[in-house]
Amino acid sequence: MKEKKYKSTIPRLTINHVAAAMLRNSRQAWRSLALGIFLSLFLISAMVLSVQGVVLAGKEKTSQLMGYEDCLLMDYPEVTDARLRESGRFAEIGHVTAAARLADGERYLGWYDETAAQLMNRRVMEGRMPETSEEIAIDQGMLEYLRTDAGLGDEISLDLVPIDGL
Repeated sequence: MKEKKYKSTIPRLTINHVAAAMLRNSRQAWRSLALGIFLSLFLISAMVLSVQGVVLAGKEKTSQLMGYEDCLLMDYPEVTDARLRESGRFAEIGHVTAAARLADGERYLGWYDETAAQLMNRRVMEGRMPETSEEIAIDQGMLEYLRTDAGLGDEISLDLVPIDGL
């Protein structure tokens, strides 16, 4: 038989015994306990929802910059749309065509089809989309890259180098 460390005829008084005695004798303590449990559950739920909101806002911010694409294949003629659809991994396939690059950098000029436009999640914040071949739409990042003070409707000249000599 295990020997007790506490050798006394008087029962040992612990914090749990004190709390149980207080709860037996006081209705106010029961109310406080119930309110405390309710508030802790409420605050935990609020914290979980706040964290979920931060995560979803981060995903939305990323999708505004990068789009919703899962995969970007560059210049692989052996991979066709039919092969990608047969794999079952892609529900939508869009095409981006780069026509030229800026002469002094690694930024490209091109166009994309409607499916790629949806997947890339590009939106016009001011003005309108281009309607003629002389017009282009420039995003905020490109304006910062060009270091121009151009605004909506201003004329911009770009030195372009055709890709593959086309």
